[in-house]
Amino acid sequence: MNFKKIYEELKPQYLNGIYKRAEIELWLYKYQEDYHHNYQDIQDRPTMRITYRANTDSHIKRRIDLKNEIIKFLDTYEVLLEVLEYYSNELYYKEQIEIYRTIKEDKNKLDSWLQVHKLDEGKRQSKFKKLFQNTSTLSGYEFVIRYPLSLPVTIKLDEVDFKETLQFLNILERSKKVEVIGIVEAINNLEVIKVNEYQVYERQTIIIGVDDGNQSKLLVRFVKGKIALLDKIKVGQKVKIYADLIGGRNELDKQGYSLSLVGWDIKTLTI
Repeated sequence: MNFKKIYEELKPQYLNGIYKRAEIELWLYKYQEDYHHNYQDIQDRPTMRITYRANTDSHIKRRIDLKNEIIKFLDTYEVLLEVLEYYSNELYYKEQIEIYRTIKEDKNKLDSWLQVHKLDEGKRQSKFKKLFQNTSTLSGYEFVIRYPLSLPVTIKLDEVDFKETLQFLNILERSKKVEVIGIVEAINNLEVIKVNEYQVYERQTIIIGVDDGNQSKLLVRFVKGKIALLDKIKVGQKVKIYADLIGGRNELDKQGYSLSLVGWDIKTLTI
């Protein structure tokens, strides 16, 4: 097999480097026999576990190189088969969103619908998240395939092609969050937090005044890609925040632990 030629044919036709569904389907169809042949060939032969030195026989080296190329081809083919499955799931998620719109005002029906799909999370949803989820982006997803690491090409997909899936996942994720409604009293400066010698991340916090009878002031942290949500937020606005309630070490607290609100989404409301 001429692997270089195979990957050349997989290159996207558009200047922005984004792959389209038709291109992927055509490539998978064209090389499906090669995939099945090589897959079976790998299964039939015991795994080569040869450690060689510089003077090892060149024939053995070629065999190892060939097997590595075959594995890369199989990985590429299989991950694109997954992508094809995600394209097909768009219709299913569109139907589910239509059902959601008809029942979202009925608490009992909505709770039942959410429960069904939360139980299904280990199937369609978890596979999609594993491939595309990236918490450093605003949407929480990035449509660039980086796993398996052996892929010989960079595959970038169009987020618009998965708009129904993203909307569905957004509905489920929102249902798990803590809701905070109040007035923005302060927006603090952007901070750069150093985790260790190699890791840093950005954080911005806001103070929300909540009318709960105690005139509580809540600090909400927005981190990484979610910081962009604060771009149009101003002091004095009434907002609804969807947040994760998390616990962790806090050296300033006598008990050593405290709870924090980490912002996931924020919406402005009419006062």
